[in-house]
Amino acid sequence: MQPVASIAELPFARVSGDRPTSFWSAEESGAMPPFSFARGSDYWYPTRTGRYTQDCARGRAYADELLTYIRDTGSSIILGHVAAAMVAGVVYGPVEIGFWSRINVALVRVSR
Repeated sequence: MQPVASIAELPFARVSGDRPTSFWSAEESGAMPPFSFARGSDYWYPTRTGRYTQDCARGRAYADELLTYIRDTGSSIILGHVAAAMVAGVVYGPVEIGFWSRINVALVRVSR
């Protein structure tokens, strides 16, 4: 991968003069991958059953889906978008616990 000479060369940036004015967003481009845990431009819109064990399993499945995308594309930036959407959503329950436990396991494996 070649380094870019300026931010204007990045495909997801909009620049006016020498300053970035905005960056790519799923809302603008409609290019967000079709994750089962997302809806429209919301990166985190999980289905919840209200059952702790099932929701933890669902969260792990969502993480597996995201990890597969990251592995296949080589881009992990989407993880930041998902994390920000979780924070904005305020709810931190079994789905999120399962999700982050699976992400943790994947990170530990990679670091060894």
